[in-house]
Amino acid sequence: MIKGGYAGKLLFVNLTDGIIDSKPLSEELAVRFVGGYGIGARILHEMMKKGVDPLGPDSVLGIVSGPLNATGALAM
Repeated sequence: MIKGGYAGKLLFVNLTDGIIDSKPLSEELAVRFVGGYGIGARILHEMMKKGVDPLGPDSVLGIVSGPLNATGALAM
């Protein structure tokens, strides 16, 4: 795994079914889609059905943090 910034895991929470699933963050995903925005966009692209209503029950909400969180790099 890439050193620094990444915890190496992705957490998926299904609020409808009450299922919590932890999956490993692959190094390929971390390198190809850098940061929270890139990784989050890729996961949402894979999970969302084409043409789904963004406010409907089949929609997916993603909250993703990037590798710079908790490093102090963003402090002003």
